[in-house]
Amino acid sequence: GVQKMNAYPEVRNIIEKLPNASYIEIKDRYAKIILFKKKLRSYNKLKKLFKSKLYPTLKELYSFKTNKTEDVDLIHLFNSISYGNENWGVTFETLIPFHNQKYITSFLRDEVAEKHFFLKEIKILSSEKCKFLIAISDCTYKIQEIFLNFYPKYKKIIIDKMVVIQPPQKTLLKHYKKTSINSELNFMFVGSEFFCKGGIEILNVFDKIKDRYQNFSLTLIGDFDRFNGRCLLSLEEKKRLINIINKNKKRIIHHKELPNEEVLELMKTSAHVGLLPTHADTYGYSVLEFQASGCPVISTNLRALSEINNEDCGWLIDVSKSSLKEAFSNTSDELFEIQNTVEKKL
Repeated sequence: GVQKMNAYPEVRNIIEKLPNASYIEIKDRYAKIILFKKKLRSYNKLKKLFKSKLYPTLKELYSFKTNKTEDVDLIHLFNSISYGNENWGVTFETLIPFHNQKYITSFLRDEVAEKHFFLKEIKILSSEKCKFLIAISDCTYKIQEIFLNFYPKYKKIIIDKMVVIQPPQKTLLKHYKKTSINSELNFMFVGSEFFCKGGIEILNVFDKIKDRYQNFSLTLIGDFDRFNGRCLLSLEEKKRLINIINKNKKRIIHHKELPNEEVLELMKTSAHVGLLPTHADTYGYSVLEFQASGCPVISTNLRALSEINNEDCGWLIDVSKSSLKEAFSNTSDELFEIQNTVEKKL
């Protein structure tokens, strides 16, 4: 059983990865709550009255429970905890339980005052119903391991079920042929949250060197309106950056989004160098996809990125980060520092 059959993380990590297994999608009661809240938000009067209460909580987003026992051998979740009676396992990118995400920063700084807040979920992870925990990187494994230090009674039980399995990636070329660069070098960026994944720096650098170097172009795939707060971006700054694209339409191609098949085709046929100078990324699937297309990548060295990219096969931008490879991004000064560092080194 799978929580979502068409969500990208599930497709990349879970669905059809075991050739002898049959996969079916299972709906859960939390999904129904989220859908109900979404319908209520369409009524402006209710939206004004109830405000944030009409938006799904992290628990609703990252918890799972069926309304009845499903006829499956095992439920495989991504980032979620199962509160049901079925056998289950989870692939996760940062921490389980993920719906207590607001505590991640505090526990990493040893500031968690109420450790019992997680106890119910820890007991679920240590139960026989939970068969495995798959961390998508060594960095993810380390974060979970440190978190479990707060629960010594349950740590070994859970650790014994933990394993690192990096996201599977098929090579996208049958035979590698060294890329022929004729008229121009094409750089390509793929990331839904465009500005917080290095888009600011990419556009600033392009604008600085576009007159000095004529023979290169940019293909950008990302949403200018998705914003996770990991960068400094005023409305005026956003307009200025978009104007760089508008003034250089012959050399910059922008797509808000494209089907994954089309993205992979562009990587194979027209990209020479991939870009992901991101401020925050739990993994960086596009790095694997670029590499599988024969494209070296320029990325930062946060989280799992240094596990899949290095100076032998690409380029790494070293940024200031914690012992768990998270960028320091809690204050405006820290955000300014990472943007300045990435831009200079890019």
